[in-house]
Amino acid sequence: MKQELIHELREKFEEEKNRLGFSATFEELEEIFFLQDSIASEGYVSEHYSRQLCARIRDTINGWIGYYHNILMPNPGSLTAMTEAAIFSDQEKQEMVGMINEGYSLTSLNSHAGLAKDASEEKTFIEQALIFWKEKMGPFNTKTMLKIHRHYKEKGISLQG
Repeated sequence: MKQELIHELREKFEEEKNRLGFSATFEELEEIFFLQDSIASEGYVSEHYSRQLCARIRDTINGWIGYYHNILMPNPGSLTAMTEAAIFSDQEKQEMVGMINEGYSLTSLNSHAGLAKDASEEKTFIEQALIFWKEKMGPFNTKTMLKIHRHYKEKGISLQG
């Protein structure tokens, strides 16, 4: 069953790529947004695959936006949120605000594309999301998570004897 879904996914992807005219390859998008995992989890490939693809990209970006929001406005009842909020300087937090704003700019374009049924906006969303991730959000996420990891590692208890 899994191989059938992957085959169907690739076929639908190529159909939508040709219909919308975007340049991103399946492999480029798969590497970042885990398209196959999404389809395996959902158990089907939509007849309107471009919307399913855009939703996966949107969900990934929104997940990181939510994470940064929790650092900027931590829940006082969450030790994790309060700890991570204290790790970052005001300048780093402003960079997070910038990521959030750029991310929402993209995800709102996706929402409008779906509501307006505008294929050219879907194309723009897919292409711009890939560029945004490669040039900005991906490297920013990596830098941020490394800082968080180092903080916890420094504060952690060694499990080695």
